[in-house]
Amino acid sequence: MNRTEPHAIAQTASRHTLLRYARVWLIASLVVLGGAAWADPPGRVGAVSLVDGEAWMSDPTSSESFAPSINWPVSTGTTVETGMTSRVELRIGSSVVRLDGDTKLRFDRLDDAAIRMRLDHGTISVRHRNLDNALETTVVTAGGTVSFVETGRYRIDATDNGVSIAVMQGAARWDSPRASYGARTGLRMDIGYDGYARSTDIATDGFDDWVASRDRRDDRLAAPRYVSPEMTGYDTLDQDGVWQTTADYGPVWYPRVVVAGWAPYRYGRWVNYGAWGWTWVDDAPWGFAVSHYGRWAWLDGRWGWVPGAIVPRPVWAPALVAWAGGSNWSFSVSLGVPAVGWV
Repeated sequence: MNRTEPHAIAQTASRHTLLRYARVWLIASLVVLGGAAWADPPGRVGAVSLVDGEAWMSDPTSSESFAPSINWPVSTGTTVETGMTSRVELRIGSSVVRLDGDTKLRFDRLDDAAIRMRLDHGTISVRHRNLDNALETTVVTAGGTVSFVETGRYRIDATDNGVSIAVMQGAARWDSPRASYGARTGLRMDIGYDGYARSTDIATDGFDDWVASRDRRDDRLAAPRYVSPEMTGYDTLDQDGVWQTTADYGPVWYPRVVVAGWAPYRYGRWVNYGAWGWTWVDDAPWGFAVSHYGRWAWLDGRWGWVPGAIVPRPVWAPALVAWAGGSNWSFSVSLGVPAVGWV
């Protein structure tokens, strides 16, 4: 009969006890997180996808403004302001909001039911590919509110003299206490704060050309064959990775280039983001979708991202990883797919 030394029994029991308490703590924590932090906040969140030049941002993480960075979340309370010659692009699922220079835009509401922006001054372009998103979106200005009747591409300018609405494609409405107007593809409405409006043909400029080139890029994307276009950040997957189909996981996306020793949630930072709590902001330009939707799996000696089944509007999560027992022990939270984890 093999003998076991008393200190070995004690060490084994101690490890088992710690693991048992850790499991209990983890389960309790996940229940609390799932009920309080992940269930209550909205499942629709936007992201900063491009910053060209000087810009400022404020949001639920800070009372002071800061320079926006790629993959930073956008939600209710986010304000973005651009320098005179700067541009910023924000994505909310398949919808895109682009800011020209000298523009200030605030999200008064961004949740599962509505996207309400407030254009203080400047120029924005709004692209809607999904009708529900279009119907749920409004842009409030000093003189009235712009709403969208169809999918399409729109430009809105707010100046000291009034508001201009250019409908490149689609249909939009203007409503104010003084008057209501509608415009369709190819028309521009110039509306004074006195309520009077005139309709003209659209004249494009450099901002419109830039917007059109970005839209053409989006129109060529292959990622919507594998993920819902309402998954914020899907637009980066084509350029920076490749897709393969596996028997166990279905479509899997692999990043094309990573540094030695790369692993999910290793290169980036945690921020305490409003109602969502601790939220991961990835350093990689392709890091938004793969950090907040789906799961990572270790397959054939490398990390692959598993988006899961395509659904009309995926639910955003602050991060799909949890940890316990110190900074060297971490694992993913995985539901309905083979186990996924890493140390």
